[in-house]
Amino acid sequence: MKGFITDLDNDWQINALGNLMMSDGIDSYRQNLSNRLKLQQYEYAYDLTRGINYFGYVFADGGNLKAWEAQVLELVSSLEYVKRIVRWAYNVDGHNLQFDLVVETDLGEIEIKG
Repeated sequence: MKGFITDLDNDWQINALGNLMMSDGIDSYRQNLSNRLKLQQYEYAYDLTRGINYFGYVFADGGNLKAWEAQVLELVSSLEYVKRIVRWAYNVDGHNLQFDLVVETDLGEIEIKG
């Protein structure tokens, strides 16, 4: 798998020659997984089922964190390069939701914090 390298704001990165930077191997898996977890459901016009329903499950009055968790775990488990979820934890501290995800892939482990 190949992918474009993006920064924390999801902006493409360019090298010293002005070319888009590419990743492959486990780095492209990490980038792909991170991008999928950041994508808001209904944001991707060509596939409205893609992404996570943050507005409906996390930001809505009352919220439904169990539904959000189920959607995240289903998305992660459906990726062809993910063998298993090694660690999954999340914490809500006031208005902050943080998660820690470690997956085993065919190329090694990936950790994503969000």
